[in-house]
Amino acid sequence: MLIPVTTDSIVLADIISRLDGIILIGGADIHPSYYNEEPIEQLGEVDSLRDVYDISLIRLAAQRGVPMLGICRGEQLINVAFGGTLYQDIPAQHPDTTVRHNQKEPSSVPTHAVNLLPDSEMARITGETQLFTNTHHHQAVKQVAPGFRITAWATDSIPEAIENIEGKPIWGVQFHPEALTVAGDSISARFFYFLIDQAIAFRQSK
Repeated sequence: MLIPVTTDSIVLADIISRLDGIILIGGADIHPSYYNEEPIEQLGEVDSLRDVYDISLIRLAAQRGVPMLGICRGEQLINVAFGGTLYQDIPAQHPDTTVRHNQKEPSSVPTHAVNLLPDSEMARITGETQLFTNTHHHQAVKQVAPGFRITAWATDSIPEAIENIEGKPIWGVQFHPEALTVAGDSISARFFYFLIDQAIAFRQSK
């Protein structure tokens, strides 16, 4: 189901009541007012309507316990929705520039390494402690939200994955496993098999 962009909380609540799992996809920058910062010059295009919609969607889904996987902007939104902050622009605000996070290659091509915590859900999902991933972003998690932890980093220390540590079925990755999955990467596909399993378990628990 494609969820329409709406700020009507009644409509959103009704839609969420029909869902067993949610994938939050990529998109424009998140306005820094959501984490109490003024925009810097390097901030990209924002979509104020979608910001309101996405954050409302995340909070409503979390209240119902719906499993969620955030991808790129989706991960950043999860972090902001629960009280975390972002780098508005990595090149302008992060001192280590050894990793190019907005690759020129197609998203089907992995271009940099990501190191996973061995005891993390991300490591359990993939069976790996290091992934080689794609990267199409200039914003990223800075201060992780309360109730979450960072579980993967690029080699320049930019966070690449977060997960909830309070029992909520919420996970986020900064890279794009969907593009690698389409290109035939069986390890990236495990993220989606995992979410499907979580959705089945959620439906059975209703």
